[in-house]
Amino acid sequence: MSDKNEPPEHAEGMFYLDGAWHWKNPSTGTEMVYSEHEQKWTLPSSDQPSGMLLIDGCWYYKDERTGVLQIWDAERGQWRLRTEDSKPQESEATTTNESHENEEDDFEFQLREEAASLARKESGSVTSNPRLYRDPSDNTLYEWDEEKRAWFPKVDADFLAQYFCSYGNTPLKLPSPKKQEEEEEKEEDTVGTSGQTVKELIPTDPKQRKEYLKQKKKEMRRLVAEKERNRGWFEMDEEHITSVYVSGLPLDVTLVEFEEVMSKCGLIARDLLSKKLKLKLYKTDQGELKGDGLCTYIKKESVELAEKILDGYDIRGHKIKVQQARFELKGDYDPSKKAKRLTSKQKKLLKEKQDRLFDWRPERLRGERPKSDNTVIIKNAFSLEELAENAARLFEIEENIKADCSKHGNVRKVVVYDNNKEGVVSVTFERPEEADDCITMMNWRMFSGRVLRADRWDGSTKYKIQETEEEAQQRLAHWQSFLDKPDTSDST
Repeated sequence: MSDKNEPPEHAEGMFYLDGAWHWKNPSTGTEMVYSEHEQKWTLPSSDQPSGMLLIDGCWYYKDERTGVLQIWDAERGQWRLRTEDSKPQESEATTTNESHENEEDDFEFQLREEAASLARKESGSVTSNPRLYRDPSDNTLYEWDEEKRAWFPKVDADFLAQYFCSYGNTPLKLPSPKKQEEEEEKEEDTVGTSGQTVKELIPTDPKQRKEYLKQKKKEMRRLVAEKERNRGWFEMDEEHITSVYVSGLPLDVTLVEFEEVMSKCGLIARDLLSKKLKLKLYKTDQGELKGDGLCTYIKKESVELAEKILDGYDIRGHKIKVQQARFELKGDYDPSKKAKRLTSKQKKLLKEKQDRLFDWRPERLRGERPKSDNTVIIKNAFSLEELAENAARLFEIEENIKADCSKHGNVRKVVVYDNNKEGVVSVTFERPEEADDCITMMNWRMFSGRVLRADRWDGSTKYKIQETEEEAQQRLAHWQSFLDKPDTSDST
């Protein structure tokens, strides 16, 4: 049981004075002080045994026999001797000595001075303020909030210094003088005649905002179009030129002969749209050859190689001159003559094709069959009229063909070309030997009252026919009528 003189929990009449909690018993009038080192309520310093004194929340003890002064350390839970670092500073001690010459031997004055020095050195100590708590794990100082009834980290100079050391500080970015001048010029341009700055405000109303953004897009398109019209010729950097100019060619030279000579120094680039090699023989206005030409390689290294090897090369008694091409500005800029830009997808495709030309691949073994031999082309498997009458017949044909061909090997894919008049179905096997067995068994075979014809795919023939718009509409109409047709199956 607790002492009757001790205050109950959350008792009224408690107050904080000189770094310690005080409570006055309303029934007896006895004043109690909470002792940190004893962790209990005790009598005030006047009622304590001789030699102990509570000043500014710190307990002091002076041995009357030896005269040694000790201070209670609540963090360590033990008494420690008074050291020199707890003495007042010289400037303060000098001032104090001048004003208290007659009090040097006063025990209470000495203790107060040492307590003040200790408080200056250990500011924010938990021992001097019960509202503060220091976490021993990370040495963080917490402060009690009466309103929120919770502990929060105390924000002081030490806390801020530790925070910035741990997380860094955001540097202050000052604009450079040049950038600041440009911003000032922009501000001057936006100033109206009345001296007020004109700022572009975006409407908050959804309809007005939508109309505003629409007009903004139109203005951006107009500016882009105007910039495109004002664009003129430009000079190409020599590091990006992969073309060579060839002069001294025979007047009857052909593109095939020109390609044979120029391909000695590297792979010639191919136009992605026209699929033709980038070779050009210049002609006069009358259509006659001038004896010079242009060749564009894929790699820049081919240009240097052509200048070393082909320069002075003899073609049927004509020594040719090879040098890196230089594109000069001739005439006015004509946007219609500008080459079409490739899309990102086309650029990626071109890059993959060029990389495929330079990668290392093992040569095909002698007698190795091409991949096209894995595919079997079966004709006369259906008619267009048959599919028009019953669209579901398409899935039946695919399933039946796959089931029959699976008896001869592993079928990887079956494609029914439903718009081909010859009734073509392609079947792809895993190995060419399986395709051979399928051809042997499926050729001249009866299938749904029809005679099938089976053969290998030549690797180039395309059986998918591009239908016209009228045929597509007709096919969709038949399909829609099939979907709308009621189910005529017998009901049980």
